[in-house]
Amino acid sequence: MQHVSFTGRRRRRPGAPRGAPGGARGAPVRRTLRVPALLLLLFAALPPIAPAASGDAVGAGSEARFAQSIAGTELTVVVRGVSRLPAALRVELVAYRPVPDLPVHLTIRSQETGESSQATVRLRGGRPGTYQTRLAVSRAGPHELELRAGGERSVLPLRVLVAGTSPVEFAIHGGIYLAGALLLGGLLTGGLARRRSAVAVYGGAALGIAALTTALVSPLLPPPVPEGAEPPPPPGTAAEPSYLLARFSTVPERPVTGTDFTLRVDLVDGATGLPVDDLAGYHQALAHLVVAGDGGYFRHLHPLIGGPGRLEARLRADRPGRYQAYAEVRRTGSGTQLLAGELTVAAGPGDAADAAGRGTRADGAARPAGGAASHARAAAPGAAGGSAADAASSGPASGSTPGPASGSPYPDAATAARPAAGEPVLTPARPVAGRPVTIELDTGRADVQPWLGMAGHLIIRDETGDHLGHVHESSMITDPNAPPVEEGSAVFGPRLRFTYTFPEPGRYLAWLQYARDFRIETVPFVITVGE
Repeated sequence: MQHVSFTGRRRRRPGAPRGAPGGARGAPVRRTLRVPALLLLLFAALPPIAPAASGDAVGAGSEARFAQSIAGTELTVVVRGVSRLPAALRVELVAYRPVPDLPVHLTIRSQETGESSQATVRLRGGRPGTYQTRLAVSRAGPHELELRAGGERSVLPLRVLVAGTSPVEFAIHGGIYLAGALLLGGLLTGGLARRRSAVAVYGGAALGIAALTTALVSPLLPPPVPEGAEPPPPPGTAAEPSYLLARFSTVPERPVTGTDFTLRVDLVDGATGLPVDDLAGYHQALAHLVVAGDGGYFRHLHPLIGGPGRLEARLRADRPGRYQAYAEVRRTGSGTQLLAGELTVAAGPGDAADAAGRGTRADGAARPAGGAASHARAAAPGAAGGSAADAASSGPASGSTPGPASGSPYPDAATAARPAAGEPVLTPARPVAGRPVTIELDTGRADVQPWLGMAGHLIIRDETGDHLGHVHESSMITDPNAPPVEEGSAVFGPRLRFTYTFPEPGRYLAWLQYARDFRIETVPFVITVGE
């Protein structure tokens, strides 16, 4: 009998390529490479998911901004986020003219533990601009930022976030790391029995595909939920909050001319009747308040938050009569609502004798307005200002006549002069209801600063008070992906352009606002709209 001895090396099948005897050696490698390829195809089919944004939450690389009309000045409160905790949040106060000599006390408080941190920023009289301080925070989650100045108080909701890791991301990355470790172990084990060159080629290819899969899959993973984020609503909760109801009142109940009073707006949920505590930031404020009345009285303020669902703003009027108030707010997860109300200011002591000369009766009721001019009162700090103007609707809004600069809502507030700018120009020169109109103002210099996130604001009201419109300068809304511009950066102008469509023919009062040298300039004018 013939004996055949084997040396351990198998014979290559005729016709088979070298290095793949019987085709068996390449099969395990191909099966190994299928796994990353299948994962790549699976995750490539997933749509990208964008993280949710919240106007009152701050995390690493983000900020929250709150405009506040407090103690006779207009402030923008800026809170910068941090990447880890415990840390000190950087808080900035951007003060607009007029700036009183005033301490502003800040307190940040955790709503979960009550732990708090305090700081005081002193505003220097006549020195607008940015003031900085820091507040210590030790945990993520819901907080309250309290401001106290000049006997007034506001409590702003703020949620502090730090980076978290998504469970899906953790599982995927963990699985890839485990697969890499197992692959490395297999390569080391196989390298003892196979040729080193083949092991290097197959191992490098597998690791390259795994790395490519990780790089392509990571951007497609669901965003990690930050620590401190608001928990998801319970099952069965409505996807969008209910509409709001508002009650407008004053303190004292019957305000009189020449004295301060507080306008109060109480917001309740339309379905439950409970106070609303989920206001979201909208153009760098939790609420925008516009007050307008006979004789061109105009205020654009940012009310203080006195408690859940309560907005408060301090006012003063020099003319008895009826005033309209409009609150523009947005709830978290919902759209913007415009809420309207009325208030009446009675004649104060010594005001009855000259009430007739101002077009009002001594009982506070407004008499029919005479003439075509609209007289705009002086600016509330950070709000409207300027003298009277009567804008013709044909060509440049010319023919304006200066009027009295009075009616400041604060006893020590300086009256604002009309800004050194041209008159608004309308295109077409004779606006028609239902068709867009371009309104352009040449401010004279390219040093306009952003205010409330925009280069300019245009507020339009009809004579009856039934309609109020609020639009923004066009250049800053054409590119939604443009990075925000810091307040105080004089980078806009000289031309500001707005587009508006008037719903009905008639006569409209308009106020165009922009910031320069930390002063809110206001240009009042009148527009007549035809059919």
